[in-house]
Amino acid sequence: MQNLLDMFVTECEFKNLSPLTVKTYKTDIGYLIEFLEGIKVKDWEKVGLPHLKKWVVEMQKRPKYLGTNRELEAQLSPFTINKRIRSVKSFLAWAYSEEYIAKDLAKQFKKIKQPQKIIQTFDLDVVKEWLDGFELDTFTGHRNYTIISTLLDCGLRISELTGLKVRDVELKECYLIVMGKGSKQRIVPFSLELRKRLIKYLRHREKSGHDAKEGYLFPNIEGGRLSPVTIGHTITETGRKVGLTGEKISCHTFRHTFAKNYIVNGGDVFSLQKILGHTSLAMVRHYTNLDNTDVINAHRKVSPLTHMKSK
Repeated sequence: MQNLLDMFVTECEFKNLSPLTVKTYKTDIGYLIEFLEGIKVKDWEKVGLPHLKKWVVEMQKRPKYLGTNRELEAQLSPFTINKRIRSVKSFLAWAYSEEYIAKDLAKQFKKIKQPQKIIQTFDLDVVKEWLDGFELDTFTGHRNYTIISTLLDCGLRISELTGLKVRDVELKECYLIVMGKGSKQRIVPFSLELRKRLIKYLRHREKSGHDAKEGYLFPNIEGGRLSPVTIGHTITETGRKVGLTGEKISCHTFRHTFAKNYIVNGGDVFSLQKILGHTSLAMVRHYTNLDNTDVINAHRKVSPLTHMKSK
């Protein structure tokens, strides 16, 4: 079974899929192979829809932190399970198209229902206090300050931000050239305020010994690509200093915050889709679920009765 997975991985690498996508496929499909071998199914031709459903049920019961002292804390979320199902469906669709399996299991294998959650966002007043806490006289402090400013202003994925090079910044026209998922390049605009912050940061970056025209925009101390784990740790630690506890303190929450404020302040979903780099509006709607207060305020602004002249 592993041999067919290895062939699929080679095909993905041939198609120049991102290393992260390939790694996700290997990991997720590996979980399925481990389950199938555990129930004595060792040939893909013998795999049927009942086996796949049984695997899903097993995941629904499986502790999130299996094998650790945190086993009782949580179970795998429907979001995690559906991510694994998507990986397996991609693999099965490829195997069927290449005639390695006779049944088109990918079409039959469905995702499970998952709750529709209101997306968590940051309060902008708290973010301002957060940014005010960075020491701009050190390179690391100035870099982290500019990272958070960029995440808030552009709504980038963390992998997109860490991959930015100095040459990807167009200061005159105020946009970034971003390499997104599937190696798809797009233009992401930024504000005049972020332009000012980038100019100051780039000067500090050069004074700190980094090449003014080459290299990563936000490098680590050695000049290499900054790790998403490092950024995540920085955001968590500095966020807690300003009392952030209820919100999910993560890089992706900045993406949610950007999307929500873009819509609340009059932006349209079509341009937002392009900025975020999504292929469907469905994903944009996922990011722009407004909480009750936003819905109430939006209704007050557009209510037909409110805009009617009183007699």
